[in-house]
Amino acid sequence: MNQLNGQCLCGACKITMTPASNEMHICYCDMCRAWTGVGMMAIQAAGDSITVEGPVKTRTTSEWAERAWCDDCGSALYYHVTAEGPYHDNYHVASGLFPNAGGTKLVGELFTDKRPSGYAFAGDLKGMTEAEVMATFGGEP
Repeated sequence: MNQLNGQCLCGACKITMTPASNEMHICYCDMCRAWTGVGMMAIQAAGDSITVEGPVKTRTTSEWAERAWCDDCGSALYYHVTAEGPYHDNYHVASGLFPNAGGTKLVGELFTDKRPSGYAFAGDLKGMTEAEVMATFGGEP
């Protein structure tokens, strides 16, 4: 994968990363919808393939992850898995930080049973309900 370079709305936070794949997903869990107002559309990267500079603020939002934003403009930056296990140190970086979403393609939706009824993306997307997400990844969003 090619390296992506992005920034927050005001440009104070800069992110450089190599995506794990050419895919992006959207999460409709209660926290992601409250945090972004829609759902967190993100591109995954391993912790050793990402650098973030600028006034980043983080908050632990569950037993297994933290969320980060620009402390100047408030742009959502990433969801970072901090819990031990197979997904430890994975970052799910807001796709809107990169021009053309970094050229990635939306392929999946998480927490489809929490998706507001008026939301619909085109294409054949893989969907997982809350129960399916919890069974696959464990813990809380």
